[in-house]
Amino acid sequence: MEKKTFAVIGGDIRYAHLASQLCADGHTVFAACLEKAREYIGNAVIAKAAAGAAMSEIVILPVIPADPLGNVSAPLSDNIQQNSQQFCSLLGETTVFAGMPHRLAGAGEHAKRLKIYDYSARESFIIRNAQATAEGVIACAVQKMPVTLCGSTCTVTGFGRTARFTAILLSSFGAKINIAARSETDRAWAMSLGYNAVPLSALENIIGNTDLLVNTVPAEIIGEPLLRRIKKGCVIIDIASAPGGVDTYTASKLNIACFCELGLPGRFSPVTAAGIIKDTVLAMLDEELS
Repeated sequence: MEKKTFAVIGGDIRYAHLASQLCADGHTVFAACLEKAREYIGNAVIAKAAAGAAMSEIVILPVIPADPLGNVSAPLSDNIQQNSQQFCSLLGETTVFAGMPHRLAGAGEHAKRLKIYDYSARESFIIRNAQATAEGVIACAVQKMPVTLCGSTCTVTGFGRTARFTAILLSSFGAKINIAARSETDRAWAMSLGYNAVPLSALENIIGNTDLLVNTVPAEIIGEPLLRRIKKGCVIIDIASAPGGVDTYTASKLNIACFCELGLPGRFSPVTAAGIIKDTVLAMLDEELS
């Protein structure tokens, strides 16, 4: 690919590494709303978001591109960039990549009119990001569990890509694996891998023997009735997107260790996570230009 000019705007530490990796590939890169991570951006040029967008051919926004107020998601910056009509008009002159672009809906009609390529919907991204997320689950579990994974009984709700990688890794540590899934097909896959599989409706029958519960279902399926049946000392790790799958208020009231762990690749493997985004965006660009 010929060298391009990129603006990486907002995001967590993985986006600082993304800017650095694009620079290392010979591209010109403006890094905006990342000034608290300037030591990681390599040769990228620190710029304001609007200026970076105006000077670039390609803009990369975070996997969750907007915060609840409709601003560019930028936890590493004190400079708020609103998704204003003026800013979005600048983005309209570029090729824009973002994860979950529907999250920009709250930014107003001007944001909705943008043409955005969704790198988070790409199958290669989903698979590689799921694997990195599963490793993050293991890291969290080792930090937070009072017992070893080896010999523990671990229950994973759902059996999508991330749940599958998580079950495989937990099993490799010597844990006994339960899968609770709605889909009969998912349960069949789980059983073919040697796991115990039950319908979600039967979660109450196994939760009392669970040492680690990993929820991947983005709907509240673990409410007070289940929490009251949970094994003492069980740790819950909820990685489902908001609002999550656990009644955290009741969990806290019952003194159950419940941790909502989002963005695990960006926290535990930011260099790898940056590479996943870079590879995905460049592959999509190659297809667009071919």
